[in-house]
Amino acid sequence: SGQVCAIAMGEIGKHSRVMAPLYGSVMTYGYVDIPVAPGQLRVDELRKMLEILSIHP
Repeated sequence: SGQVCAIAMGEIGKHSRVMAPLYGSVMTYGYVDIPVAPGQLRVDELRKMLEILSIHP
């Protein structure tokens, strides 16, 4: 079996960028300066949410 990287796109999929590790994804995506896809969160916001939820991608 291979590793999975799964996220949903757009505003409705924002939660999946934080919860991705709980869904079996080995990574998630955030942006540094300019978002390049709908629903992306800033890396610092994403990291803070992951730390608060004790989720480690």
